[in-house]
Amino acid sequence: MTIDPHSRTPVYAQLADLLRQKILSGELPAGSILASETRMSQEYGIGRDAVRRAVLLLRSEGLVNTSRGLGTRVREAPQRRQVELAAGESVITRMPTDVSAARCSSTRACRSWRSEAGMARSTCCRATKWN
Repeated sequence: MTIDPHSRTPVYAQLADLLRQKILSGELPAGSILASETRMSQEYGIGRDAVRRAVLLLRSEGLVNTSRGLGTRVREAPQRRQVELAAGESVITRMPTDVSAARCSSTRACRSWRSEAGMARSTCCRATKWN
């Protein structure tokens, strides 16, 4: 996959998709260090701001950790388990971002869930919307 600057998808989202694919496929295993912002900027022909936004997006998804002086490392895959709830029970969880939420420029992960009344509620960039 290459970065297409003429695509309707922002270049930072394209880079995040590319890196996400490499992480999930194991091409970038847990503990591996991503290239520097400058190197990725040169390699993919995009600006450093776009690289920063792509890394920020991956951080919000829990795929990478960034440490000053150490760079950005791929995180261990989180343990996932299926939880079944009886009628009337509720749970609070951090939901993975989807493509539309992934374009959020917030440092917080975007979340969505269903309220007790069955209304769809999403929280993104500190704004709450009810559908």
